[in-house]
Amino acid sequence: MEATGCRLAMTDHRTLHIVSVYLPSPKKLLRRDLRALLALGDAIILFGDFNCRNIKWGCPSNNYNGDKLDRLQDRLDYEIITPSTATYFSHTVTNRPSTLDIALTKGVVLNLNLIETLHGLLSDHRPPHQDSDRELRAGDSGIFRSSEVSARHSRIDKSKKRCSALRERLPTPKYRSRTRALQREVKAHVREFGNESWSDLMEEIVPTHKAFWKITKAFKTEGYTSIPSLKTTDNSVALDDVEIEECLADYIKSECSHASLLHDIAHVNRIEEEILHKASLEPQDDLTPVSLSEVQTLVKSLKTRKAPGLDGISNKAIKCFSLLLLGLLLAIFKACLRNCYFPPAWKEAQVIGIHKPGKPGDLPASYRPITLLSDLGKLFERILKTRLINHLLGKALIIDEQFGFHPAHSCPQQVLRLVEYVSEGFKSKQKTVTVLFDVAKDFDRVWHAGFTYKLHASASTVKDIYE
Repeated sequence: MEATGCRLAMTDHRTLHIVSVYLPSPKKLLRRDLRALLALGDAIILFGDFNCRNIKWGCPSNNYNGDKLDRLQDRLDYEIITPSTATYFSHTVTNRPSTLDIALTKGVVLNLNLIETLHGLLSDHRPPHQDSDRELRAGDSGIFRSSEVSARHSRIDKSKKRCSALRERLPTPKYRSRTRALQREVKAHVREFGNESWSDLMEEIVPTHKAFWKITKAFKTEGYTSIPSLKTTDNSVALDDVEIEECLADYIKSECSHASLLHDIAHVNRIEEEILHKASLEPQDDLTPVSLSEVQTLVKSLKTRKAPGLDGISNKAIKCFSLLLLGLLLAIFKACLRNCYFPPAWKEAQVIGIHKPGKPGDLPASYRPITLLSDLGKLFERILKTRLINHLLGKALIIDEQFGFHPAHSCPQQVLRLVEYVSEGFKSKQKTVTVLFDVAKDFDRVWHAGFTYKLHASASTVKDIYE
């Protein structure tokens, strides 16, 4: 709500506060705004365009703000005074006139029971003209659209900033204690604001409210529950947080170990050294360079509700990067791409165990590990993925029947392809044989160096065949 007002000192009457208000039509009427305005003094007159429609003061229908203004009348102890004729005439001929310009009074002993509208202004509103023992006039409420109501919190915040500046220059105990007191006062006002907002929402909430089901879901959710004591492999019980972390870490380590023991150590060392040599690429200059526009496009598409990694830099923070910071990030990406280097800090992750529904809570296997990686590292991975896909598709290294990790190849399309293939077999009276297999934790348990070695060997064999 926007408002501007003045104090009027009168003979034989307490100081009168006259405030012209305006509430834009898409916005909702808030109880705290009315309470703040009515608390300006003992005698208050609020007038203007409230955009509150109610049949009680001559509107053709009710809206949300009109119902709420009528409902708060007894709670906030104010009177609603309305003109006898409509004050708003829409430019659309089919819309009926409404009474949007009204007055609220509190603690005023003057006779303000009659309001007449003025004519002749080039506006779709007829501003109210209040006849009383002492005549009060008001123009079109749109003329008085000014800054929002100045609350006490802003004054406290300014005092806190001035006190903080003094404390920086003169770090005396007096200024330090005063700054802390103002900080506590600001926090108290923030809490009060949150409580008032919640109270307003609880009064307004109905099944048709857009936040109704979201709040219902929040009330039904049990919230965060700590992981209970876990049984370790030696049948002991992990009680405190450190022991639980070690228990989950040991379980994940066992799940990601090789499926079989590697007996020939010399063979293992030879394979790993060869793969390390093949993977140690020289700095490349033939890759597509990273541009600032590419980084800006990727940053713009980031989802802000993703949890950050160990560095604490969230997607929301990355979206707020200035052009200078994006330039520094671009330089880091270019250097990593040119030198075939992926920072180890971006490989470190925070692992959170999420309980699987219906599983016993005392077993480590009942918790699904959720890995939180650095958002900066994931941004660089998207840059690498773009160049990898362009390389694979540009040289036709991926067959069209490969649907996994293949752009424009979704799972429903593969299912449709399978159905069509089977249907064609029925038509030609041929049998169709399908072999489906799923290896549990295959990527976690496979020997990565040996797997990479076999891929290189297969690629060399295929190359020799074609040559």
